[in-house]
Amino acid sequence: MSKRTSLKLVIFSDLDGTLLDRITYAAGPAVAALESCRSDSVPVVLVSAKTRAEMEPIRSELQLDAPFIVENGGGIYLPKGYFAAVQSARKVGGYECVCRDISIENLRGTLKQAARETGVETQGFGDMSESEIASLTGLSITQSALAKQREFDEPFIVKEATDEKIGRLKCEIELRGCRYNFGGSFHHITGDFDKGDCVRQVMSLFRTLDSAVEFAAVGDAYNDLPMLRAVDHPFLVRSVDGSFDAGLVFDHLTVLDSIGPEGFAQAVKILLQK
Repeated sequence: MSKRTSLKLVIFSDLDGTLLDRITYAAGPAVAALESCRSDSVPVVLVSAKTRAEMEPIRSELQLDAPFIVENGGGIYLPKGYFAAVQSARKVGGYECVCRDISIENLRGTLKQAARETGVETQGFGDMSESEIASLTGLSITQSALAKQREFDEPFIVKEATDEKIGRLKCEIELRGCRYNFGGSFHHITGDFDKGDCVRQVMSLFRTLDSAVEFAAVGDAYNDLPMLRAVDHPFLVRSVDGSFDAGLVFDHLTVLDSIGPEGFAQAVKILLQK
């Protein structure tokens, strides 16, 4: 049973483009905001398209100990003892994992079949070298190797992309029982799940600690939309150029004035002043 028996607020946050700068991957002003969350006993749950191998060192560097959600909702990793026994969880390292029953190789095969059927040329992380991923992302070779350790979600690029090509590919992927989304930098194919599914599961677990707890989320891209719609207090940070996509806006969403980590810090300030 967790030592956490009462809490008022839990914050879910995307990483790249939100808590981390999309170009430098630095947390910058978000570091002080995370310290404020620790001081107020507010757990911050990371929810990312990144792999567990990528997220573990980030959590360590940012001194976070809450659960985290990987690969756009493919898996929930709960530190042992954080909650009471969780049904369907399996032990993975120092975690209890609630993971989707899906094969990354099957996802990659589905992407290739959809690409052939539509005549759209794609290239997924599974077909890229560490050097190619580093060139596309700005990650180091070591970090790119961690990004390739995928289990539940395949990022990919569309060559000579147009809205029409992406639309055809999306339809074909969905006809084959998978989901398509866009994370701000890459297209993604996943199984029949999204960030929102896992966020709702984690919310249910936190409610076993305090039924009155409220939930907030901060994101920046379309793959964050299901997460944002799931919580009480959703926040959208702006893109690098200061813009935001009007297609992400819905009732009770707060569009912040700032980009990336500055936006995350702005959201935390608003929440902790409530």
